[in-house]
Amino acid sequence: MDKRKKALATNNAAMVLYGLSAILIGPTLPGIIAEFDLSLAEGGLVSAVQNGGGVLGSLAAVFVADRFRRPLGVVLSFLALGIVWLLIGTAGALFWVMFWFAVSGALIRLLDVWLNAHTGAMAGSNSGRPMNVLHMFFGVGALLGPIAARLIISSGTTWRGVYLSSAFLYIGAILVGTLWLRRYVSTEAAPVETVRARSDGRGEQAAAESTMQTRRAVSLLGVALFFYAIHQIGVSTWIPYFVENVLGSSPSLASGALSAYWLGIIVGRFAASRLVERSGPELLLICGSVGSAVATSLIVLPLPVSLVFVTLSVAGALSGATIPLSYTLGYRLAPARLGGLTAVLSVVMLAGRFISPWLIGVIADGYGLRIAMLLPSVGLLGVAGIILRIHRLARLSTASTAR
Repeated sequence: MDKRKKALATNNAAMVLYGLSAILIGPTLPGIIAEFDLSLAEGGLVSAVQNGGGVLGSLAAVFVADRFRRPLGVVLSFLALGIVWLLIGTAGALFWVMFWFAVSGALIRLLDVWLNAHTGAMAGSNSGRPMNVLHMFFGVGALLGPIAARLIISSGTTWRGVYLSSAFLYIGAILVGTLWLRRYVSTEAAPVETVRARSDGRGEQAAAESTMQTRRAVSLLGVALFFYAIHQIGVSTWIPYFVENVLGSSPSLASGALSAYWLGIIVGRFAASRLVERSGPELLLICGSVGSAVATSLIVLPLPVSLVFVTLSVAGALSGATIPLSYTLGYRLAPARLGGLTAVLSVVMLAGRFISPWLIGVIADGYGLRIAMLLPSVGLLGVAGIILRIHRLARLSTASTAR
């Protein structure tokens, strides 16, 4: 296996383990709420605190992602996360549970930035398929996570056993994979050649206009990911509680609803990896966001649980590739600093992750969880509108460069 394939395979394997534990708050939230006697708004703060820590991790990544050796960063992040899962599983007071969730959020973001930037660097301008495959493997882990969590809880332990199991999994993976990781070689893409502007004033002006349009497009892309985060983390955090306590389903089916959503995401990312080079990321993002918004809104209707599973799967499939497609679009717009761009987009996305679980809890306390669960659909409509605007800006940038 050549160095590039080895690096991509290692990143994909890391994404499975990352995805396995990254969304565990959803299936463990009912147990956390019950143990500490929290309101729904307070329960939403558990995920909000984790994503608040993620903002700090992403800000740190802005400065280190393009300077620190990424494979080593992945290894250290994994080891540190294993230790933090152990501390969450053994923490007694609510303060320490919240504190270590915040630390886990920071480490998760560092790991996420390094994995995405490294894959994007190796893929170069043709990053559409590798990025979607990378996130498809995350989806596999996220699909298995709720199932494993429910099996652990059903065996007679509490929500704490889920995090202790994650700790042993992470630390064990590092120990078993030491030989492989020791020989892991960082393979970066060739430096991007910068096209020189024409020497005349008109050429310099066109280049300046193109740069301005690109900056606006990248800024808007961050806003689009902010709105998508409202959707994804809102569904991932609250769907198990919604299915169990609003629809009156069993805990096992409640966790299964989250798995159905992530199964759809896996399918969507696989399909996007096949379609992105043909259709372009913008078209897939716009059509997928609108369709998923409609599907997500259906879960608030008085439907049988089986139909809720179907709508969640469809919603996941249609919008599941939003993050890798957005990164692909961003890497095409600004290929010079992939790590920094990934970190900045991650910071903005985490703002949505921080707000969404808490805001859904607040709306649920006031108007009921059915009304609150409409918020993820609103977020997706925001994504569609912003990507359409980015597409128009990209056309303006191309026209400015061509003049």
